[in-house]
Amino acid sequence: MRPGPSTTTHGLALTVNKAYVVRTLQELVRAGDGYTVKGLVAWAMLNGWQPAEIALLQDTAQGVLDGRSFQSGDKSGATKGAATGG
Repeated sequence: MRPGPSTTTHGLALTVNKAYVVRTLQELVRAGDGYTVKGLVAWAMLNGWQPAEIALLQDTAQGVLDGRSFQSGDKSGATKGAATGG
């Protein structure tokens, strides 16, 4: 069991977690690795994410692919590294 206030939520609604997800997805796209929203949603469902969290993940993931700007003071998540080009 994971420590924290809840074992049934992944907390994507929390600013720090959302910032981490946004930066990680942005780095995947920047590095050319990418992802599909459908694939992320399937992964989240298989890993027990709650419907509200899945909807937020779906919206966030699509926003990153669309180039939407996200504002957060939190710098958690992947950072720009050298793209290897797969």
